[in-house]
Amino acid sequence: MFDVNIMKLASMRIIGLPHTGSYREINQTFTELYQLVTNRQLFRTGTLVVAIYYDDPDVTPVEKLHAFAAISVPADVPAEAPLLERATPGGDHAVLVFQGPYAGLHDAYKWLFETWLPGSGHTMGNAPPYEVYLNDPSKTSPSELLTEIRVPLTEV
Repeated sequence: MFDVNIMKLASMRIIGLPHTGSYREINQTFTELYQLVTNRQLFRTGTLVVAIYYDDPDVTPVEKLHAFAAISVPADVPAEAPLLERATPGGDHAVLVFQGPYAGLHDAYKWLFETWLPGSGHTMGNAPPYEVYLNDPSKTSPSELLTEIRVPLTEV
């Protein structure tokens, strides 16, 4: 149904804001993040927009869902309050590029975890999946949005 590539990725330093509640409402946290990083002039050439999703929304009550809305930053960019610093893991990842509205990501995750991963010969690592948004939703039609779903894998 989707193409998945195995890629060796470097760890990425990110700064951002925690999000609690429905994953469909993370855009509110991203709006707050964009205001902060724009005011602080933290966007750089090559900045990536990233979200880490810590919980499975199919088994975790919505009020207990946790995520992290972030941007990638070089080492010299401070994570001043209320921004927090995190890092994505380095190493092997399963990478699925999803095209379409963000509402369709849930189906892509289900396929990735329920169909592809069990038959792939790979095992999910000990870090949560995360997304990298490849284009700007304010300038892109929903059908043209591109999102990388990155799943850290156990090294073989």
